[in-house]
Amino acid sequence: MSLLEAVVAGLPVVLASQQIGDQWLPLMNGASSIGYEAFYLLLMPALFWCWDAGLGVRIGFILLTSALLNASLKLVFALPRPTWVSAAVEGLAHETTFGLPSGHAQNAVAVWGRLALGLERRWALPAAAGLTGLISFSRLYLGVHFPLDVVAGWVVGALVLASFIWLEAPVWRWLQGRTLAGRLLIVVAASWLFLLLGLRAWSLAAAQPLPELWLTNAAAELGAAWEDPRQLAGLFSVSGLLLGFGLGGVLLAQRGGLPANPAWGNRAGRYAIGAAGVALLYLGLDLISLDDASLFGLGYRYLRYASIGSWISFGAPWVFGRIGLLRPGSPGT
Repeated sequence: MSLLEAVVAGLPVVLASQQIGDQWLPLMNGASSIGYEAFYLLLMPALFWCWDAGLGVRIGFILLTSALLNASLKLVFALPRPTWVSAAVEGLAHETTFGLPSGHAQNAVAVWGRLALGLERRWALPAAAGLTGLISFSRLYLGVHFPLDVVAGWVVGALVLASFIWLEAPVWRWLQGRTLAGRLLIVVAASWLFLLLGLRAWSLAAAQPLPELWLTNAAAELGAAWEDPRQLAGLFSVSGLLLGFGLGGVLLAQRGGLPANPAWGNRAGRYAIGAAGVALLYLGLDLISLDDASLFGLGYRYLRYASIGSWISFGAPWVFGRIGLLRPGSPGT
């Protein structure tokens, strides 16, 4: 049995998942929204700005690494979504990229698993597992993933999480021995390396024609929103975020870092200012409409997301310091 056949064999599970009732649609949409870009850009930085900057940096890097790996693996495997192969599946959400592995499932294991370990609370791991399960099932219910997509996401996410746990301490010690210029160059090299690996995966996918059935069904489902799944926009977005977040993080560490556990009023101020900056950059720079299929458009996307990443890790903390929001709170706040 080929990998494609193994994936499509899960179609009855997708159809059965959609039979549990329309009353679950709001919950499933809500669970699925936790895995989208807007959620991570607007809510995940709260951990960095308002609670524990060290843990926030770790989770930021594990999220970006997982997302970049997922974008490349989708291109390597180039496997369909359920609605591409069967008109019986109702597309309750719309995706334009390839299916395996599920990015929602993969990032949930890596991100929520690392957060649970960082919180060191007895309830954290069961809560992370429950949330991961709900997010994963929502992708079947919404008709955007096969079961094997989800399982593959769990496996890759677990490997990413295990690798970070194993390498965090030695890599941090190694980075401490590098100069400021050296650390900045490492960030640039990491961003470009992921980008080059993704481009190689894209070139392999672009060399293979897609089945006419997939193209016809996807175009019928998405209409004007249809895009060729062999796309590079996501890869350039996350590579840019990694560049900006990493460079900003290095510069922030050089200035002494971001004090943890601020007073509650400072936390609210930090988040309001930080989130407003993210929204302004995300939405404002998007007003400049460029073709993501062009080299110039992809380069602009890369720099646009780099600016968002650098705002999160350096720009916002700099503003906090200028207006007196860097003072730590009392113990236990």
